[in-house]
Amino acid sequence: MRPEPARIVVLHLDSLCCLPAMNALFEALGGRIVLLVSSDRFAGARGFLRQLRRSVTHSGIRMTGALGFDIVALRIAAFFAPAMRLLGGWRGRGRSRPWRSPPELAARVGAACCIVSDINAAAALDRIRQVRPDLIVSLHFDQILRWAFLQGLSCPVVNVHPALLPAHRGPCPAFWTLAARDARCGVTVHRIVDESIDTGPILARRQRCVPAGICMGELDELLFRDGVDLLVDLLKSQSRGVPGPPAPGGRYEPFPDRAAVRRARRQGARLWRLGQAVRLICGLFGWSRHCGQSAG
Repeated sequence: MRPEPARIVVLHLDSLCCLPAMNALFEALGGRIVLLVSSDRFAGARGFLRQLRRSVTHSGIRMTGALGFDIVALRIAAFFAPAMRLLGGWRGRGRSRPWRSPPELAARVGAACCIVSDINAAAALDRIRQVRPDLIVSLHFDQILRWAFLQGLSCPVVNVHPALLPAHRGPCPAFWTLAARDARCGVTVHRIVDESIDTGPILARRQRCVPAGICMGELDELLFRDGVDLLVDLLKSQSRGVPGPPAPGGRYEPFPDRAAVRRARRQGARLWRLGQAVRLICGLFGWSRHCGQSAG
């Protein structure tokens, strides 16, 4: 990576569990973020129904509900957030500064926003080129970057992956961490250099013990927040331009099927907690005194 990138593009799929991490990212690097690219996960009503049917068939209702709620709840809560913040201010003082939704974060620092259903389309690549980025950061982004996209850029692309690569490559590492009953978890910042998933040269990793009783949503929240801290430290580090080799081994783990979800739940793994959702939504509304605190 080039030293101290001045113009950063962020690729992101809006989600409730990633809300604290996104706020931390913009707090630390907001002056340098020039474009926020949000993934349109459903691409319209027809795409939503098609994706819903596919997910329920493969992963079952519980996993589909947990992952779908993570995305949909933020969109709904963000719509009502401005009014709820006014109500929160009327109800009393002593509240923490509320978290902001990703579009609000971009607006506060003057960054442009765009929503893409296909990041590899020519229009998406042209939009990114227009802002002349020094660095592209993928944080909780759900689309695979194809070779033509990567070749069309003149800057590095890094991904924040909530697992200790090469372990738990793929789209749902928090689930597989809990399903495997791992004692330790962590986050990896790595380069994206080709179409393979979570295999690029590793720039930095940070690990911690898996908190007892944590659920999948809470683990995602915790590790993405760790990932932002790691990324910010990396950009300040003197060794940021020297990536290590890709970590050998590791197998790709897809979205879990129904049988995998049942096995994990029998072993005590939990997917989501209502308390986490309430805490995050209250943080968005400014109704919490602890907006800056993450799970664990």
